[in-house]
Amino acid sequence: ACPEPQFAVCLLWMLGTLCNTVLPPRLSTEAAGPQTQKLHTRLRVALEQHRSTFASVLECVKVEDEEQTVQTNSSLFAPSAQDLSFGLRCGKVTCTQLVEASIAVLEATVGEDGEAIGRRNPESGSGINCIVGECFKQALAEAREKDEVLSRWLSRKSSATEGTVTHQTCPGASPVLPPFFGVPIVSKEPFPTKGLACTNGLAIYKGNKAAGDCPYVDRIRKLGFIVLGVTNVSEACMWMESYSTVFGRTRNPFDLTRTPGGSSGGSCATVAAHGVAVAVADDVGGSTRIPSSFCGLFGHKPTGGLLPNTGSHYDSCVNDLCRICQPGFTARSAKDLIVLYREMALGFGIDGPVTEAEDPLWHTKYKGVGARSNPNWLSMVEERTSEGPRSQVKSSEATSRQVLKRIFVLQPHWALEGHDSSADLIRLLILAPLVMIMPLIIMIGRTAIAAALTCISLVAVIHMVTASSWCSAASTRAAHQREALPSGIRSILEQRANSSLNLIGRWLISPAPAELQQLIHEVVARLAGRHPTDADARWPVDALQAPLDITPYVYYTDKRRKFVESARCQASEDLAQHPSSGPREVAKEPAVAVAHHVEVIPVSMKELEVDWWFFLWAGKMGANETETFAEKIGLIPAGSSVSPCQHAYMFIREVLTWLVGLSKHTFPALILAIADWYIFDKSANEKLAVKAEALRTRLHALLSEAANVESSAQHCNGATNHSILVLPTLPYTRPPHHDWLPLLFFLDSCYTSVWNAMELPATQIPLRAKSCSMGAKGCSAQMSQLPVGCSIVGLRDEVTLAVAAYLEEHAPSLVHASEVVRV
Repeated sequence: ACPEPQFAVCLLWMLGTLCNTVLPPRLSTEAAGPQTQKLHTRLRVALEQHRSTFASVLECVKVEDEEQTVQTNSSLFAPSAQDLSFGLRCGKVTCTQLVEASIAVLEATVGEDGEAIGRRNPESGSGINCIVGECFKQALAEAREKDEVLSRWLSRKSSATEGTVTHQTCPGASPVLPPFFGVPIVSKEPFPTKGLACTNGLAIYKGNKAAGDCPYVDRIRKLGFIVLGVTNVSEACMWMESYSTVFGRTRNPFDLTRTPGGSSGGSCATVAAHGVAVAVADDVGGSTRIPSSFCGLFGHKPTGGLLPNTGSHYDSCVNDLCRICQPGFTARSAKDLIVLYREMALGFGIDGPVTEAEDPLWHTKYKGVGARSNPNWLSMVEERTSEGPRSQVKSSEATSRQVLKRIFVLQPHWALEGHDSSADLIRLLILAPLVMIMPLIIMIGRTAIAAALTCISLVAVIHMVTASSWCSAASTRAAHQREALPSGIRSILEQRANSSLNLIGRWLISPAPAELQQLIHEVVARLAGRHPTDADARWPVDALQAPLDITPYVYYTDKRRKFVESARCQASEDLAQHPSSGPREVAKEPAVAVAHHVEVIPVSMKELEVDWWFFLWAGKMGANETETFAEKIGLIPAGSSVSPCQHAYMFIREVLTWLVGLSKHTFPALILAIADWYIFDKSANEKLAVKAEALRTRLHALLSEAANVESSAQHCNGATNHSILVLPTLPYTRPPHHDWLPLLFFLDSCYTSVWNAMELPATQIPLRAKSCSMGAKGCSAQMSQLPVGCSIVGLRDEVTLAVAAYLEEHAPSLVHASEVVRV
């Protein structure tokens, strides 16, 4: 029913349960150290040197069209990518100015103690070590070329008369600029970018440089971005800290003693440090959402197959891994992500989500009867004009209303009514020693005493499983909270796809702490149109009922682009009528409308089968891998016939080499290589992959409400209904470097990795935890709670991103990207 209890697993089981019960995780606080203060000083100086550039962008942002539905909350030194693009189209700034400002900030992220970009820097310095390869000279040259195009485009726009604008108006000027023309960006190192480092964090590829751009980077350039460099990753992009023996360790710009997450920690640290407004990331098990949470940013894992990852990670994304591992972005604004993913899927000069030329293997495997179609974007239609292909967004008036119908909220309990922690702890203290000595008893032999102890252990196991509230039938059905639900949804929640219990997942996976759950409660309350109070500890079903029309966000486009691209408007004259009076204030929260309804349904960890999440992801990954992790990192020669004894010798030798500081591999990579070879059962991967598909079908039915005709995702009263699931991104904040927490509670990564296995879109939103006030108990004026995040899961990318954009606009005090340098 559950994985075979081995000695090491039982030890982790006992330690994890004791820590989860006695020492539950909390939202820790931080105080900037001297090295962090040095970094912040350098960043502020670099930003102040280019203050006029940012002020010009902010001046343009202040001018918004009257029809602009979704507004931005940008501050002076934290503009969004669309703000930068709008500033360029207004003629207030140039591409060269934006690139120079980004380069100055990126150079400020390098420490003062002999550190440099592209080398393994010491961890004792004051640098972030986020950029591991730069092309600043080429970027400046490209920016100057784009400035010439922009100058001709502005001249053509200002001299054009009423009517259709053609090429003859200004020869050499394109009638339509790419959506992010001239905006700086950084890519992730495993994505080949011409002339820059491409090692995937592996020592065996040290010194390698990409000969050309991969399809994903090529799409980025088609959208008009200017690539400045590539960012650091973890070894083989398989750990939640961006550290490798090739380029060293990336540190969090908010606190250099803590990790920015991984494997996209370099990209997220760059955005958090104000280096760029958006950066490339990719996600195989949370590699985009975890670092976005640790750095206080927005991040999105798209639907499997939405974007091409051909050529990345040294072509290791084979079979279904091309859908499990998906490239993406991290940004300071959710509205940037909406436009980015839509344009990357089918935008300026892009023919489709994944073309056959970009990924022939994907098209070959899924071609024919029963093949999964490419994910489409609800709000995108393709318009072919004489000037070439471009994307256009339907107006909200011409499309159906998109309404959020139900919100499922994951509760930090295995059963909705909770369980007696003290009783579970007493049973564990009695059971754990017995379970740990069972392998020793079996090895000693069948004696009377051994048989008696074995019987006692089995009885203790049966007693804990049957007596625990987590597996009781009453706690599964929770009749007092399920009576109001439609029968279809109720039956889906009661019938687990995996009926057996995974005891290891049950005891090692940490629930969200009370502080984080309270923030998630506030998020759900805002979505439901109600401001929570301190007395609102929990909510009953159907208690929160208010409208949430997300149509303007699903079909969101920056109407300022339409305003500035119009031949009838002259941006310079219009902008002069709205002078800037200083830094822009954070938008005030608008009043909440009351109509329609949103149904909030709390679900337990057992009902969603959280105990199996990590194992289903690992099984699906293992079922599609063509080589072991030890072969991937170069620990064992690929394709070689090595005996188990030789494998053991290689592992022991490498561990001893690591202990003396001479290994070419990181400790998490060695642990994963050993676990992949000795612990994970290769024959069980196919079975776990089948179970993963069963859970995927169940979750899809739950979110689409296919069993309930009344609430099915069909047009009802002119609206299309949608459902989402809200849950923590991780149950803890960013840990310090060399911390034991991620290693001991590695199963907690299931909160993010499961959605890769399910191939469902998931959006990470940053939550602003309340700062400790001066004089508060246990706090000082210099200490504040670390930013945390929650995830929004749905069936469509544009829906989860639209919800994130709604929260960003309507709850800026709760959902907003964190800023290192504040004005």
